[in-house]
Amino acid sequence: MIAGIDPNTNETFVCFRVGWGWGGGVTVDPLGGRPGSAPGGSSGKSGGGGVGVWGEVAFEAGGVAGKIAGNAGIQADWEANCDGSGFKDKGVQPYVGLGPQGSLGKPSGIKAVAAAGLEVCFYGKK
Repeated sequence: MIAGIDPNTNETFVCFRVGWGWGGGVTVDPLGGRPGSAPGGSSGKSGGGGVGVWGEVAFEAGGVAGKIAGNAGIQADWEANCDGSGFKDKGVQPYVGLGPQGSLGKPSGIKAVAAAGLEVCFYGKK
């Protein structure tokens, strides 16, 4: 499970991942975000959700970290109507993310992982 406040959109999010692989551990990454978010702003809607696939190969210990991670899927934004008529669909779009990352000093944790699987994410305004 991944949860937090996305630094790109200032929206709260929670993602559930199931997968197959090797390893385990815990990481705290205060600059991490949700899949499909883009730097520079909010979706402007009440919330949304997405479903996709992910993969990661990572190592982290003592403040030194390195990983190659990627994900791809679709996400939909929706808007809640205050008049009680429910939710209004605001569009569906794909998301793709892939890239190596490395750091010294941040994030903090310990883990070794090689895994892939499915992810389901939900996000909304605080």
